[in-house]
Amino acid sequence: MISGDGNPAAARGTLSWRALAPAHGEWLVTVEAVPARDGIPMTLHHPRGQPVENAVPARRLREWRHGAPRVTTPDPDLAAVLHRSVEDIGTLHIFDPAHPDRPVVAAGAPWFMALFGRDSLLTSWMLLPWDDSLATGTLQTLADR
Repeated sequence: MISGDGNPAAARGTLSWRALAPAHGEWLVTVEAVPARDGIPMTLHHPRGQPVENAVPARRLREWRHGAPRVTTPDPDLAAVLHRSVEDIGTLHIFDPAHPDRPVVAAGAPWFMALFGRDSLLTSWMLLPWDDSLATGTLQTLADR
């Protein structure tokens, strides 16, 4: 199912709008494509019209940041590396919809995000002192497969 803001004209697989934007102004439209499986639309993590801050991935990233260890150092370069590392690991979390309580470390970025046995295991192993849920989720998910 594909829908858009306003009242777009739909014809031959396209949506079109008549847009009028004042000089130095802007015109904004949002288009949403909802995949369907056996005719049943999938549930979106970030439906159109909802603030991105309320999306499930954004909430999970906030929770990750909140639970991250606090490390302070007088070295600004080391502090920047530590901050970037927390952000990077937080964005590499993926979740199996069948087991949303199992965080897994993804590999393959930036081309794809997938459970990658060796890479996911090594990364979660190195993070054991920090967050053992990643190792547990990765092991359980790999065992399921």
